[in-house]
This record gives sequence, structure tokens and C-alpha cells, in this order.
Amino acid sequence: MKSPSLIALCALALATLAGCNTTMPDPSASVAPAQAVATQTLVPEALQRGEITSASLVNVVDGSRSQVYRVALTQGDRIALQAQGALKSRLSVLRDGHLLAASQISGNGNRCDGDTDGTQHRSRLVFEADKTATFDVAVSGIDRYAYGPFELSITKLDEVDRADTALQPGQTYEQFGAGEARHHALHIADAGLYTIALTSCYFDGYLTLTGSGVSISDDDSGGDYNPAITAWLEPGQYTLEASALDTFAGHPYTLQVTALPIPPGASFQQGGMLVPGRTVSGVLHANSELDYQFTLARPTRVTITGRSDNFDVFLSVRDASASNHWEDDDSGKGASGTDAQITQQLPAGTYTVHVSAADWNSGLFTLQLETDGRSL
Repeated sequence: MKSPSLIALCALALATLAGCNTTMPDPSASVAPAQAVATQTLVPEALQRGEITSASLVNVVDGSRSQVYRVALTQGDRIALQAQGALKSRLSVLRDGHLLAASQISGNGNRCDGDTDGTQHRSRLVFEADKTATFDVAVSGIDRYAYGPFELSITKLDEVDRADTALQPGQTYEQFGAGEARHHALHIADAGLYTIALTSCYFDGYLTLTGSGVSISDDDSGGDYNPAITAWLEPGQYTLEASALDTFAGHPYTLQVTALPIPPGASFQQGGMLVPGRTVSGVLHANSELDYQFTLARPTRVTITGRSDNFDVFLSVRDASASNHWEDDDSGKGASGTDAQITQQLPAGTYTVHVSAADWNSGLFTLQLETDGRSL
């Protein structure tokens, strides 16, 4: 009969996308004996200290080592697990030797938690019990070279509303993924510039906003795999779809809807005619571009400047025939050195200014047209 601990070891191997044979390993291999596994009980809200050493249970597939704990849960219980310390770790939850959940390895094992000082690493996992039972929680090194101490915490999460929450500007909402996506109603009472942001440590989020003539999607504009949509919204009803490009169901996320101020001295304008001396602001959505026009009645020296705190501005100018064009990336300098500026003597005619992002990011920008080297 195969040892339950050995079966659990095989399930841990599956967490690393590798197979495992449940027959007993070669005694000459460096494998911790099943009877030597000391399983300890986890208590919610209590800190458990441990260490992965050469004596820890070894995964016969990839050589990583694990320390296994047990926790009793009731069906529907939702827990948050976190391992932190010198160990570069991953977390797994098993029942009767079957792998039920495992943390993703991204950077140091989690999308939010970076290696801040070269010594501390974190991994996290949220799990919901599918039945009342005793579960195994394994803390493992990310590879055969990962050793060191760690602190393991387990927190029971409050019951959450499974219904899709209606959103209002100025509010922050704590949510949990369910199914393939969740749909949230958004009511906008006042026209303005808004940012809708999703943040999560557990998945690569994706947002889609539709309604009132708007259809915008975003993946990573919020940074660290988090989506953020910035858009001018007219009063009306909208639908926000929150989903993930990987595993969505069961994982927590935060939604925030924020009204943004228009830059001082600028009017909001998504394309159209430019007036010399007047600054306009606009929003560049993910993978989008905007065109503006201006007309010169006589040969004129013009300066066109695009600035943004959100993306690397790229400008191009072309004449009506598109046979002549000028472009620039970073000549406008700015706080981050990524603003664009074009200065050129142009003959009379109509011109198009093309605004895009050199770094594929998105967000708010300002655009200004000056003539003869001065604002009019």
C-alpha cells in the first residue's frame, strides 16, 4: 500500500507541472522517508515558523523540498495563506493526496510581493474548502536550491457577497472572482474623466467597460499585471466586466472608481482642431492613437508639445498629402524625460498631429500648439 505522504508528494510534483510515479522511490535516492514527515496543525490567526532544510521532504521530480501542515476546515471556509522569509517559496493545498490549489510563481511567487531587500520573499494563496475535511498545506522551495526559514500565516476570510456589486465613483470595493468573469454596473451622474482600476495579488486581471457609446478594454495599464481604464465618461449606465487572463475564480481583487481632475488651463478634447496657444487634454487608451488637426494661413514656425505622466508620448506631424512628415519621441523632456516636442518651419496648409505611446502604456496627456516660438 502506498503511503499517504508519498501520494501527497506526487501531488506536489504536479504543482510544478511534472509527473510522479507513486511506486516507492529507490532507497539510494535522497528522499525523506514518509514516516519521518512531522505534520503540524495550523491554527487560524496564529503564526507558524518553519524551515526548509536538507532533512525536509523531497520532491523526487524536481528536487525541491517541502514542509507539510494540516488544517481542519468546514465546507465553504475561505482562507488566505502567506509564507514569508528567506525561503523562496510556493504554497500548495491538498486533500487525500490530491492537489487542490497552488500559488503561482511570478518573481518571488506572488504578483504583488517583490524582493525588497534581497532577503525577504513571499508567496500567497487563497483557498475555499469544497467540503468539511482535514487539508494538507505544503510550504515548498521553488526549486532544488531553495532553502531557509519562513513564517506561515493562515487567516480566515469573511463571507463575501456573491452577487455582482454595483459601483459608484469615489468608492473602493473588495471582491472575489467567480466563474469566468464578474459583471458590475457602473452609474455615472456627472460627465468627467474617470479611472477604473482593478488590483490583485493573485491573477493577471483584465477589464472591459461598455455602455453609453464606450467600449474599452485593458490588461496591464495599472502596472504589475493590473488593469486600469482611464476614460472620459458621459452621464449614463455602464457595465464593467472583471476577469483574468489566468485563474480568476476564488481569488480576491479590489475595484476602485476615481474621478480625475482636468489639468489646469486645459480643456478636454479627444481629437479635432488645435488652436495656437490653447492646451488640450486627452486620454490615450490601451493600443489606441489620436489625431488632431491645425491649419496655417501662411508659412509659420510651430512647436507642438505632448506631455504625460502616464506614458511615453510619441508625436508625428504630416501634411495633407501625407508626403511630408515629422516625428519625435523624447525631445520635450519633462519630469520623466519622455515628453515629445516637434519644432518645425511649415508652409501654409492643413496638418495632422498624431499622438501615440512609445511604450504601449495609456492614460491622460496634454497637447499644445505654439506658433512663432511663443504662445498666442
